[in-house]
Amino acid sequence: MILGILVDKIGLKPAALSGFFLLFALAVFAIIARPGWDQAWFVVVFAFGYLIIDLYLKVSINPAAMRLCDPKVAATQFTLYMAIANLGITVASASLGWLDSLGGAVSMLAAMAIAALIGLGLFAAYASTGFNTNAVQVSAE
Repeated sequence: MILGILVDKIGLKPAALSGFFLLFALAVFAIIARPGWDQAWFVVVFAFGYLIIDLYLKVSINPAAMRLCDPKVAATQFTLYMAIANLGITVASASLGWLDSLGGAVSMLAAMAIAALIGLGLFAAYASTGFNTNAVQVSAE
């Protein structure tokens, strides 16, 4: 609820862009702070930070995805968008073994940082197309 209020206050575009940047920063911080990985507080801070940022991104991106939908087929189109998003979770999970063989947790965190930068770039490109952040566009037919 608090994250939803925050997203409403700052808007979808800044919220999503800041969420991707925060995810990138968290991954880079974890790589840099490798000596602290054996400390319980570090694991707790990283885990809670990741969960909060992940929820923040979902709260900011899901409404943006809904605004892309044509009102006539919104339910089906939105379902497809969410299925595609869930496919990313499957692909990421499947790549963990391969990333582990490349360099362990550091490789996994680097992939997380790269994915966050890709998300940041894609959403920035999408947001620059003039998508309306204030109201759902409904065609007059």
